[in-house]
Formats: sequence, C-alpha cells, structure tokens
Amino acid sequence: ISIPWHLIIQPEEEPEESYAMDCDTVRNVIGEIKLGDKSKFAPFARYLQTRPKGVIPDEWSNEGRKLIGKIVGRNLPPDDLLDKLWISHWQEFCKGGKSELENHIAAVVVAYAEDELMIPYFDILNHRNGEYLNTLARKDQGDKFTVTAKRTILPGEEIYNSVNMCNLCGGRESSYHTPDIVRDYGFVEEYPQRFQFGPVLFNLKETTQSGKLKLSWSGKLPTKAHVPSLQIEYERLKKITPEKQNRASIPDHEWNVIWDFHKSVQVALSTAIRVIESMSRDEDPDAEVELFVTCDGYMEFPNFEDDIANVESMYQEISFSQNVEDDDMCMSLDNTLQICQGYRPHYHDYFVHFSSNYMKELKRVVFVGGGDAMLLHEVL
Repeated sequence: ISIPWHLIIQPEEEPEESYAMDCDTVRNVIGEIKLGDKSKFAPFARYLQTRPKGVIPDEWSNEGRKLIGKIVGRNLPPDDLLDKLWISHWQEFCKGGKSELENHIAAVVVAYAEDELMIPYFDILNHRNGEYLNTLARKDQGDKFTVTAKRTILPGEEIYNSVNMCNLCGGRESSYHTPDIVRDYGFVEEYPQRFQFGPVLFNLKETTQSGKLKLSWSGKLPTKAHVPSLQIEYERLKKITPEKQNRASIPDHEWNVIWDFHKSVQVALSTAIRVIESMSRDEDPDAEVELFVTCDGYMEFPNFEDDIANVESMYQEISFSQNVEDDDMCMSLDNTLQICQGYRPHYHDYFVHFSSNYMKELKRVVFVGGGDAMLLHEVL
C-alpha cells in the first residue's frame, strides 16, 4: 500500500514530540469535516466523522466506565483509565472546544492516527503482534506513506499492523501493554498479550499446535514474594461477574470489551501465579520459557530448543537453537545470539544490495570479519 502525502490529513509542521493525539491534527480533521463537500479530503473526512462514538473508554457511558473501573480497581493497570485522558488533553493542553463533535474527533484521532497522521486505508488494518504481524511501515516525509509485507503473506491470511510493536512504534515496544491498548484504542488485543503488575512483567502467547498459553518473563524474574498481591487481585476479579451487573444500561460494544478485558486480566494473573509457584518448587512448568541472554539484556525466544548442536572452534563456542514450531534456526557465539534464519535476509540484504545499487558494475568485493558468512552468500 502506498498512500501519497497529499491524501493524508496532518499538521502544518511535523511535531517535535510524538503524542497519541496531535492537537493540530485534530483541528485539521474538524476543519475538513466542517468544509463538507468543499474539502479535498471530503470522502475521508465523512468516514472519520461517522466513526462510531464510544470506541475508546473516554467516550463510554457512565455505567460502562464505572464497571471497567471496578475491574481495574486501585492496583491493576492502566491506573489512568477513568481520567478521560485524551478528551482532557484536547480541552486543556490543546485548548480545544468542548462540543460533542470536537470531543468525538479527538477520540477518533487517538484511535485511528499513525502518530500525527490520519492516513486513509492504513487505518483499516487490524492490530496483532507476534508471528501474526506481517507488515512494515515507512514514512517518507512529504512524499508518501508505504506499507509493505515483512514476510510472505499466505492466501487468505489477514494483513496486520501493530500499535506498539511496529517498526515505527519507538519506545512503545517496551512500555506499552495490553491494558494500555484498551485505554487508547478500545479493544482487547488477541494473543500474544503483554502485562505488567507492579514489578512483574511478562508476555502470554497462545501456541498454535496445542492452544495452550506460553508465558515468558521480561526483565527480572519474579519470586514467590510477588504471589500474594497477584492472588488478591485474582480473587477480587473472580467475585465480579456479568450476572451481577446491570447490562441494560451499557451499550453492547462497551459490555463486550469490558468482559474481554476482565477475562484477559484474570487469565494473565492466574497464569503468572501458577508459573511463579512452579518455579519456587524448582519444577519445569509448561508455561515457563527459556530466556536467551544477549549483550543488551534479555531476548525472549519461546518454543526454542537450545544447544541442538555445538562446535568449539579455535576462538569461540558456536551453538545452534531451533524453534520446534516453525524450524527457525538461531546461531550464538559464546552464548551471545548472533543471527536467526527468520530475519537473516532482512539484515544482510541491506548491506549488499542497497550499496550495490549505486554502482554501475560490481566486480570485486572485500568485507572484513564476515562472521556467519551470510554477506558472502548475498554477494554470490
């Protein structure tokens, strides 16, 4: 997909800092809507204006916000879910109006924008992470916004984007989790999911073969001392059931998201508790995942069998690990991850083919080091 820059609703100047809602973008969308058919963005502006109200919790009914607030309680994330964060941002930080139209467009920009850009067609891509994420985005300022496949997309396979793990997502990759997506986009993401309860941070992935959940820790491993606080929240959520709530006063979309969120948090808590308790008994639970240590911290590789082959050279130990689900192979030197089959072409193609495109004729090539010899592979 390639969207020409002149079809994108955007601020006059690129913002110095990136927010989920850019003030000038909201103003420009409102302005184009008010122009009606005279707007050069008329079809797209009408589409944005007719986005359903109540997509994100900022616009939910009082009853729906009260119920999801009951689920979050005092200790579960996100702690700012009921603050009407984005409508307040529009009215106070942006000095925007308080009309129903302006509040609604502010919420639409939060839910549909790519940074400060409102991009037609791109906003219809659904979000999903892990092995399902199959696109890369590129922003050529002033020219175009392009979406390409990051891997082979099979016939019938859905095309996915990501709101926190995309190649343009920046710091969100490490600090933006499943509850944050509920607050800012109004849906509970499918697996894989990511949660942080206090210092306990982990990912949940649904295995394609068994349908079971695999848990992988991020950062410092938790201990049994973390279980009581998790258990309190889990037991509290068990007492909150749909049967005890007033369904009639809550719109269907809100009701469904609320109970999807309730279920996902319950499952996350119970899985984390089970794994921590199993770890404390020195067992090897199904949900525990081996972590590969790299020079810049922990990288998580679920479903990998490590040390399937080891070779000792004159200089270092060479070891190989394999993913039991898709046969992806990784190579490590002295226990430091070097390369995996899954991203090998994307890494080495750039070094050889990009630079060679600027040469009329390629006759002789020298490279220093070489490591896994994949540069030689691309040259040949």
